[in-house]
Amino acid sequence: MPPWRSLRRARESDAGTAPPFSVALLGDVVLGRRARLDGRVAPPEEVWGDTLALLRTADLRLANLECVLAGQGAAWRDGVKPFHFRASPDHVATLCGAGIDAVSLANNHAHDFGPDALLETMRLLDAAGIAHVGAGPDEARAYAPLVLERAGARVAVVAFTDNEPEAAAGPGRPGTAYARAVRSDPRGRRVLDAVREARDRADLVIVSAHWGGNYGEEPRRRHRRFGRALLAAGAHAVHGHSAHVSRGVGWRRRGPVLYATGDAVHTYEPVEGERNDLAFVARVEVEDGRIARLRLHPLVVRDERVRRATGDDRTAAVARMEALCAREGSRARWDPAGEALVVEPR
Repeated sequence: MPPWRSLRRARESDAGTAPPFSVALLGDVVLGRRARLDGRVAPPEEVWGDTLALLRTADLRLANLECVLAGQGAAWRDGVKPFHFRASPDHVATLCGAGIDAVSLANNHAHDFGPDALLETMRLLDAAGIAHVGAGPDEARAYAPLVLERAGARVAVVAFTDNEPEAAAGPGRPGTAYARAVRSDPRGRRVLDAVREARDRADLVIVSAHWGGNYGEEPRRRHRRFGRALLAAGAHAVHGHSAHVSRGVGWRRRGPVLYATGDAVHTYEPVEGERNDLAFVARVEVEDGRIARLRLHPLVVRDERVRRATGDDRTAAVARMEALCAREGSRARWDPAGEALVVEPR
């Protein structure tokens, strides 16, 4: 089916135009390190604060879950890997409370406590009604697109990570959708094939890309090239994360590449000069069968709590992102009424 045909058909108004449709994109979510207070799991309101009202205005909410939710498993590559993230299964309530519809598990912490913990995480998400993509009990299911139906539209998500090839899923082996972010890599081509498959099954295709190392303002050159390849294969937007900081948005003819949106929930210590306490909710807005714009709502993230940024924090986040978008050739302007940076194609 051609992209957007069913969206137009299902959502046409009397005037013959499609009403707006929006998807909220969140970066890395790490739960369970300090969200358990005095022997209890903090309620969603304590973790998400005033971002809850913002998230509820979107038709669909996607995040990168960068921990396992499990009561089993042993630390994988203990002594070699410095950090292992595991949250109690009770923390699924934190995701449900924010209305998260789907999570990517294609990242370098989904396998922190081995395959059993990864499989338990997927079972727990299934029971909670939260879809997942980017990992699976075998290779075929790890790389398969996820297709969701919301508000009369079909949205497909393809997820991959270029971190930790040792955790890649294989034939009969649980793991993540690992791929080097280059077209010459066989798994990279497999991701592009998954995008082409998704393009034929959905109205909107979003790629969740957990790529690159930590920190720094500039995307890697190969990520810029692979982002363009993903769009050419049929993606409408690429949602990047992993860097713990925000990077600019590059807008190609087909759609935007968000190289990094920052961490939505974390407990990392501040890194000098990096502002890893600042992030964004990226709201993809579809109008008349095309992505019309992004709205980037500034966040401040401290002590495993996220809030909408205000004052000096908001000023710093906005000024930094405006400069980074300009480097990528996209236009960003502050909308005071919507309290968001609006990024549009030039």
